[in-house]
Amino acid sequence: MKVRFGIKNIAETVGVIAIVLSLVFVGLQLQQTHEIAVSEVFSANTGHRIEANIAIVDNSAVWAKASSGDVLTTEELLVIDRLIENLWEARLSLFHHFYELGDEAGADVILTDFAEYLSRNQGIFDIWTKQQLRLSDARTTFSGQESPLRRGVEDITSRVRALAAQDTKSETGLSSTDMAELIDFATRYAAAWSGQDPVAFASFYAENGSFRINDGEASMGREAVEQKARSFMTSFPDMEVQLIGIKQEDSFVEFYWRWTGTNTGSGGTGNSVDLRGHEEWTFDGDGLILESLGHMDDAEYQRQMNATDIPDDL
Repeated sequence: MKVRFGIKNIAETVGVIAIVLSLVFVGLQLQQTHEIAVSEVFSANTGHRIEANIAIVDNSAVWAKASSGDVLTTEELLVIDRLIENLWEARLSLFHHFYELGDEAGADVILTDFAEYLSRNQGIFDIWTKQQLRLSDARTTFSGQESPLRRGVEDITSRVRALAAQDTKSETGLSSTDMAELIDFATRYAAAWSGQDPVAFASFYAENGSFRINDGEASMGREAVEQKARSFMTSFPDMEVQLIGIKQEDSFVEFYWRWTGTNTGSGGTGNSVDLRGHEEWTFDGDGLILESLGHMDDAEYQRQMNATDIPDDL
């Protein structure tokens, strides 16, 4: 009886071991299958990535110009749009494959890699962002749900800003929290410039705050700042201000911007502007702008506007 009982237990133990081993085998098979699938994805994508990089090398002068944020001609913009589209599509293909394989870590690596690349090429990041804004409405859904691509684009954008914050922190000594708040302030400030709402823009200034461009007359007080913003927004109804960078100095903050727009307001020339400059901010105790000193290239402004002088209201 004891012998038979012992044999029964041994048989059950052997059966359990066999099941465990079979599960381990299945797991190894699945892992191997996944590794093979990942390898095939990379192999299939290699040609696409090589072609994208060769195209950039063939157009290196235009690529360098775009990376530095210089103004591009219409022909150059067409070239850059295609180069960036090829570069993104190569990574997008990998992103989709990893996502479909259920490999979120692999998909995350693709986003991180591209975000780091864009953070080192601000001009390319600006153009890529505009491309994705144009395409975002067409890519809202994915299998009946929110598109992972749309989430990926938003994720890349936030990562690029985070990387920019880290770079600025290393130069300024600000804590990550302080710099994050400063970047958030600057982002909202740029959006207010672009929002055709002078009241919202003026709310970033203290009641006794001032705003001045180059050696022009300063707009003193929040109401005057509001009027100055309104003159810009009226003259350039489609104006857009983009945050390019933030730099902390000893007693002030430098807000670097890119301004684009078309002078189609009353009495306008109909010409477009695409300029870069910066403002020097001094804050009050409530975190509002006490003084903003704006710096821009007046000569370049006049050249783009094809006018002999800058309008008085600007």
